[in-house]
Amino acid sequence: MSIRIDDLKLGDPEQRTPTGTVQVIVKVRNAGYVPPAVTIRARIDEHIFTADVPAGELPQLESNPQVVSIAANKKLRIIE
Repeated sequence: MSIRIDDLKLGDPEQRTPTGTVQVIVKVRNAGYVPPAVTIRARIDEHIFTADVPAGELPQLESNPQVVSIAANKKLRIIE
């Protein structure tokens, strides 16, 4: 599930400007590439990782040609 910056509802709804840090899953074209302003949380493989991204940096991340997709990171419930 890809997200677009317009889909986020963080921050002031009048401004539609996200604030804070967003947890996302990022897929990149080149193995090992990490976009600027991205803090890796965990690597899934050489092309996919979870990350913390300052919300204000999402437009740059979304337009980065090395980034294939960005997806919202969702917490999974524990199965017992």
